Amino acid sequence: MSPDHLNRYRDMADYAEAKRNIYRWQKPGDITSHQRFNSSFSLGSQWINAAILSDASYGDASFVRLKNLSLSWQIPKVLSKRLQVHSVRLYALVQNLLTITNYKGLDPETLSSYSLPPLKVMTVGIKIDL
Repeated sequence: MSPDHLNRYRDMADYAEAKRNIYRWQKPGDITSHQRFNSSFSLGSQWINAAILSDASYGDASFVRLKNLSLSWQIPKVLSKRLQVHSVRLYALVQNLLTITNYKGLDPETLSSYSLPPLKVMTVGIKIDL
């Protein structure tokens, strides 16, 4: 199959497969982005071993994360007496407020492509003691 035959595959679902067949590595000295065909696992195991021993899959996953922030304020006794209550406290709790990182994935803490980063949770309230 020659590259001219690619025009026949342009509108077909197997266009990408045909392109891989044409532009695959075939003989020593070929420079291509598609590997040669192989029916055994031996060729693949060489690539797997190279990937395991290589530092190509490592990246900077350093991060700084503000996991918990809690703020509260109790109104002065003078105000609470005017409101005819014992005490009043305003509060806010925030979880996973901020993550600073250059990591390109979803979450630098888990380093997984399948797990989502932790959710940001905000709780705001008023506690009144009568």
